[in-house]
Amino acid sequence: MDLWNLLLQIFKDSSLIESKIHTRHTIPVPHDKPEYRSAFISFTLLMSVIERSGIQIKRIKLDRKHSDLKLLFTDIQFFLITISNIQKMMLRLKKILYNNKDYALWYKKFINKIEILDSFRDNLEHIDERLDGVGKNRKPLLQPNMLGTLLNNDEYNFGGEKFNLSDAFITIKMLKNDLVEWNKNNYKFPLYF
Repeated sequence: MDLWNLLLQIFKDSSLIESKIHTRHTIPVPHDKPEYRSAFISFTLLMSVIERSGIQIKRIKLDRKHSDLKLLFTDIQFFLITISNIQKMMLRLKKILYNNKDYALWYKKFINKIEILDSFRDNLEHIDERLDGVGKNRKPLLQPNMLGTLLNNDEYNFGGEKFNLSDAFITIKMLKNDLVEWNKNNYKFPLYF
């Protein structure tokens, strides 16, 4: 066998091996149930963004130890962006799983906390619009001079509205743990944990 044919055979064999590996990790989606495909993709995206929030949590904890305020506030903003993405995927799944009462209970348990955190993301994203002392929908800020302050290394304040970083971290951990538990009880959607 010449070198070219040998390389082709190696490539062909490796692609067969690769496809077998992927086959073991692929969930067959019934053709008559397209909602499974949407649910699978949505769950995968939700878990991905939850994992990204975990990365940001680790970075924030490290930034607080090193007193690097520039990195700390940047990482807080990126953490809040992951929260916004979690909120979007939760809502998407709520629409897909509209008949699942357990998912509705899980959603209801966490959505208010997630929406509050997302409002901080909105303020940071539109900080130029907050410089005049007004928030979203032209609502006056309670403390217009507070445009992102960290009190006691844990209490984030924007415009007089506050959230506790440690509480937010616990919320994300509980959200993930409860989602995994929900899936174990339902045995319906192909989630990898």
